[in-house]
Amino acid sequence: MKNPLARLILHKTGEVRSSHHGFDLPVPATDEAASMTIIKFPKAPKLQPPPPQIQQVRTASMSTGNKIFMGLMCTVWAIAALAWPLISWIASIDCIFQFFRMLYYWDTPGAHAGITFLAHFMGFIALTFFVFVYRPEWPSNVK
Repeated sequence: MKNPLARLILHKTGEVRSSHHGFDLPVPATDEAASMTIIKFPKAPKLQPPPPQIQQVRTASMSTGNKIFMGLMCTVWAIAALAWPLISWIASIDCIFQFFRMLYYWDTPGAHAGITFLAHFMGFIALTFFVFVYRPEWPSNVK
């Protein structure tokens, strides 16, 4: 049989089914013959969990200079976070001014307006990152 539709019809009737290799395979007449046999394998023995290993956790203590630096960073971050609406407004106006200054002095040698704009813009991005992403750990929480 060369017609795939005829092979499909014959498969539905239970006579012959076709494989993808091009030869015909007999179809079992009942569903019981087509069912699979399930082989039960022996169960694996339960393994005992290893005894818990007790490890001493070493806490890192901070030096006095490190505590002072962390306290200063926390203070700067708190002030920047509280004043962020005003700081972002002023810094964005400064970046816009530096951008237009860069466009005006584009062909002027020695003005370095492009580098000045990039420095101001990168400072604004760094300050934004510092306020929104950096979360300092207060020195009172550190031992």
